[in-house]
Amino acid sequence: MLVLAIGLWWSSALQAAPTQQDGLLTSTRSLQEKKEEPSPSDKDSDSSEQEIEPPKKGFELSNRKLKDDENDEDKEVSVETKEKDSLYEVLNSEEGAAQPEENKSELAPPAGPRVLVSVELTNGTGLEGEAAVSQLVTRALDEPLVLWIAGEPMTIEGGRILTVQQISASKKPAISISSSSTKSSDSKKESTTEPSSRGFSYKNASSSRYLYSPSSMALKKGEGYISQKELFFTSVAYGVTDHLTVLGGTLTFFPPALTIAGMKYARSVSSRLHFSVGGEIFVSGLSGTEIMAAVGYAGVTFGDEDVNISINAGGGQIFKEWGIPVIVAGSYRFSDRFALVSENWLITTIKNSYSWDGTELAKVETLTNPEIGVVSLVGRVMGRRSGLYGGTQKTLINPSVTVDYGLIKVYYNDGFSDMLPWIDWSWAF
Repeated sequence: MLVLAIGLWWSSALQAAPTQQDGLLTSTRSLQEKKEEPSPSDKDSDSSEQEIEPPKKGFELSNRKLKDDENDEDKEVSVETKEKDSLYEVLNSEEGAAQPEENKSELAPPAGPRVLVSVELTNGTGLEGEAAVSQLVTRALDEPLVLWIAGEPMTIEGGRILTVQQISASKKPAISISSSSTKSSDSKKESTTEPSSRGFSYKNASSSRYLYSPSSMALKKGEGYISQKELFFTSVAYGVTDHLTVLGGTLTFFPPALTIAGMKYARSVSSRLHFSVGGEIFVSGLSGTEIMAAVGYAGVTFGDEDVNISINAGGGQIFKEWGIPVIVAGSYRFSDRFALVSENWLITTIKNSYSWDGTELAKVETLTNPEIGVVSLVGRVMGRRSGLYGGTQKTLINPSVTVDYGLIKVYYNDGFSDMLPWIDWSWAF
C-alpha cells in the first residue's frame, strides 16, 4: 500500500512539473521585455535630452555651406545685373550719339504762365502756339524753345529760330481746330498768319492786285494796303465791306501831277472763280483840273490767291478819245516768300474821221489804233529781310510786306520803249 501511495504521488508530481516550468519561462520572458521597454521617466528624460541637445557640427557646417552658396549666387546675379546695366548704358550712350540734335535738345516743359507767340523758322515756316513767360524772359538767342501746339509741348532748336513775337491773346493760333466752320462777314481776315489756300505758311497779302491792275478777289472789311510804285506814285486801298474796295493815289503829293480815285465790287462764285466790276478816274492837277481818263471795266479771275489768272476789259475816255483797255495778268506762287507776276496791257483807241462840206458834218470812217501796250515780268517777294537782330545776324520776315522787282516794256504808237525797271513796295494792314 505504501508503495502504491508513493507511486501515485510521484506520477502526479511528474504531471505538475511542466506547468511550473512553463510559468517560469513565461515570467522570465516578461522580465526581459520589461527590461527592454523604457520606463515613462526614461522617456521624458530622453525627450528632454533631445530638445536641448545642440546641433551637430556636421549639420552646422552644411547650413553654412548652403548660406555661402546662396551668397555666391546673389553675388553672381549682382555682377550679371551690373554688367547688363553697364551694357545698357553703353547702348543708350551710342543711341544718344546717333540721335539727331533735335532729340538732344529736348527740354523739360517749363512751368508757369504761358502766352501766345509766333515763331518764324529758318526754312520760312511759321508756327503759332504758347510759350512759358519764364523761358521767354531768360532765353538766349541760341537756346532751344519749348512751344505748346494744340496742348502738346515741342522743343525747337535755337539755331532754327529766326524770330519769336508775342501775339494778341484774342488771336486764334494758326494751327488749331476751329469750333465753327463759318465766320462773320464783319470779322477781319488774318491774312498774314493763316495758311494760304495751297498750304503756304501765310496768306498772300497782295492777292487783290498785280502790278497795278486789280484781280477779282476782294479785300475783306477793314483790310487794306499802302503801295509805293517807282518812288513817285503812292496809292492806298481799303476794304469798306467784304466785297467793296475803294482806291486812291497820287503821282507827287503837292502839287499832284496825277490823282487817281477808283472802286471795285467783287464776288466769289467759288474758291476758284471770282467776278468784279469797277471804275477809275485819272485827274491832272498841273494846269487846272483836267480829266485825263475815266474808265469802267469788268473782270474775271480764275484760280486762288496763290495761283491765278485775270482778264479785265472795259471802255471809256482815254486822252479825250474813246478807248478800250484789255488787261491779262497772272500770278504764280512757288514758295512761302516768292512768286512770279506778269501784267500786260493793250489799249485800243477808236477814232472817227469826219468831213465837212460847208453845210453838213459827215462821218467818213472809224479807225481803231492799238495805241498803248505794256508787257511785264516781275518777281514778288512776300516778306522782308533784316541783317541784325539783337546784335546777331538774323533774317526777319514780315508777311505783310511785299516787294516787287522786275522789268516792263512799254509800247506807244508804233514802237516799244527800252526795258524799264519796276520796283513796288507795299504794306498790308
